[in-house]
Amino acid sequence: MDILFRIRGGLDLAFQLAATDEASTKKALKYVFSDLSNKLSSNVMVLRICHSSVYIWPNSGMNTIPSELTDDSACKEIMRFIQYDQEAETKRKLTKKKDKKLQDMQQVVNVDFMLEMTSPSAALGPVIEKENKEHHYVSMTLPVDVVVSISPEETWRNVQNILVNAVHKQLTDMERCIMKYMKATSIMVPEQFHFMLPGTRHLVTISYPMGVPDDQLESYRKELHGLFNLPSDRPYFRRANAYHFPDEPYKDGYLRNPHVHLHPPGLESGLVSFVQENAYFYKQSPSYEVGCTLKKLETLDFWPEFLSRAKAAVRRATVFKQGVTAPWGAWRFFQGCCEMSDNLAQLDVQTQFTG
Repeated sequence: MDILFRIRGGLDLAFQLAATDEASTKKALKYVFSDLSNKLSSNVMVLRICHSSVYIWPNSGMNTIPSELTDDSACKEIMRFIQYDQEAETKRKLTKKKDKKLQDMQQVVNVDFMLEMTSPSAALGPVIEKENKEHHYVSMTLPVDVVVSISPEETWRNVQNILVNAVHKQLTDMERCIMKYMKATSIMVPEQFHFMLPGTRHLVTISYPMGVPDDQLESYRKELHGLFNLPSDRPYFRRANAYHFPDEPYKDGYLRNPHVHLHPPGLESGLVSFVQENAYFYKQSPSYEVGCTLKKLETLDFWPEFLSRAKAAVRRATVFKQGVTAPWGAWRFFQGCCEMSDNLAQLDVQTQFTG
């Protein structure tokens, strides 16, 4: 399976405007983007492999470990130099054991994008100029977020060229996005989103203007559907459908797995005991499914409250026990819980009970 390289960083976009009309702004932007493109083709472009001490100058073929990583080395050799800290490695192993789907996912190599501020050159004297006239100064940071899938057997020489070309392509996409949505001197910051399209195993990156809602981008998304030959029955390129990398948190702040941030209790002062029967099993119940039913009811009622989507108070376990231990009480009690159906509908939860 291919290795996924993800390059992230920022490009400084700064220039002066003597006039405030849109034509002058676009002309200045083209000049600045041309200058940035020249920098990406020069030796000032530096890539740092995260969780390692490897720095790469892709345009010159240099790196900080030339004896171990040569131009003829295979792409997979870079994995040998990546070292995770103990906490992250333990978390990664536990997650891999719990979710077998992660075994089929690509290996992700995170890369920091940087530009050298200084370079070896001949000594030059400073030049001071003074100009008395009004002007506007525009300064912003273009977020770089490039994703490339590369074969593990690809030579490192080709890998460097692929990475540089991918950054160039995203710079062109950001320029097109800014030119399309700018109004006079109001410049929208482009934001990158990655999408996994049906029938493909490679991510597609799209630049959207930050702050523009999805309903105003509908015409552009229709163009993308036609470009990638996608049906129009599903909004594949909505921001909410963007690919989520397993090593980064969700931006909406909601927990998908409530156990992620739970730390195991200390067992130094614990007492080991033998429990003869399940705490969720009640002998007076006519069904062996009561234990499972009780746990489902508690989860359904507690989860919306935990996400701050429900205002109703959380029911206690004793109330659940009274409802589910009576004959056929599980279904009747669950009907009583349907007062929270509006909140549960937001979670698209469907549960069946047998009694």
